[in-house]
Amino acid sequence: MKNVLIKTSLGYDGVASITMNYCMQLQNDYRFSFLISDDPSSLRKDYIDFIDSKGWQIYFAPDPAKSVVNYVKTLISLLKREYFDIYHINGNSSLMFIDVAISKLFSHKTKILTHSHNSDSTHKGLHVIFKPLFGIFRVKRLACSELAGNWAYCFWNKYDVITNGIHYDKFRFSENNRGQIRNAYNIKDQFVVLHVGAFIHQKNHSFMFDFMKDVCKSNNNVLFVLIGDGDERSLFESKITREGLEGRIKCIGKSQEVWKWYSAADLFVLPSLYEGLPVVLIEAQVSGLKCFVSNTVTKDADISNNITYMGIGPDDINQWVDKIEEYIKTPCNRIEVVSNKFNIENSSKELKEAYEIK
Repeated sequence: MKNVLIKTSLGYDGVASITMNYCMQLQNDYRFSFLISDDPSSLRKDYIDFIDSKGWQIYFAPDPAKSVVNYVKTLISLLKREYFDIYHINGNSSLMFIDVAISKLFSHKTKILTHSHNSDSTHKGLHVIFKPLFGIFRVKRLACSELAGNWAYCFWNKYDVITNGIHYDKFRFSENNRGQIRNAYNIKDQFVVLHVGAFIHQKNHSFMFDFMKDVCKSNNNVLFVLIGDGDERSLFESKITREGLEGRIKCIGKSQEVWKWYSAADLFVLPSLYEGLPVVLIEAQVSGLKCFVSNTVTKDADISNNITYMGIGPDDINQWVDKIEEYIKTPCNRIEVVSNKFNIENSSKELKEAYEIK
């Protein structure tokens, strides 16, 4: 059985979710290890429990954004000490080049895969510098969408798109899940608008708050629910308090039952500044939810014809308000997704082919 090292997160983000979906699906084919830079307090317990049950290893490394030198030292030490048949590097930019170069130098027999998951980065200057260098080494290049691939790789670098796979049955609409969540949070007949995402700049929470505030002013029966955590959460919650909207906008924090919330909700919103291919949008569609998203999100994510794309400029707030208010007045008819484009069974087969191809 081949040993696979995956650079990832094991927290509450999309990359962690996708990684674990793959590993659970391929658990009988490979022995996985994980290289992470997460704060130990941010790790998802269910992921850690599963990894421990399989006897797989987790290796901690310093956050390269805070100390690239210490990160490099840790990676070199690991690659000298342990042998991996495959190194699967998840990332959001051409800074994945650092891992590629080190692996080529200190573990030259290891097969390397790079996997782009976003269409922008907070390290744009370094991304521009490293992007041409990214094509020097022979690696297997992957991306979750064409948008993410074109962002990470130069036009002369061939890459393959493997869509972010999920377990469809887990996310399909359930009356039981809807009732369970609504009872637990004392949600009666309110119209629930859901957002799932970390409280970071990319997710555009300042824009989100502006349209939420205006919708709340004219609709007494709407409840906005935000699932996630991050550095910008306290600022967002201070805005809620300042506007007296504590009972109208709820920040749930991290949740290991996100799939139940999709059934409890009536509408999903995602006004991100940029995305690679948001797995939460796939999950929401599989649950049958109507989705309002920013026009920066790739159209490849639309598998339901139930998405409305809108701008996210200062002049676009009123459109979001109008669309949400209009939808609140209409029956919540869920759309059953028949496309298997993002089914984990298909995606994991494609990943296995990428692992095995010479």
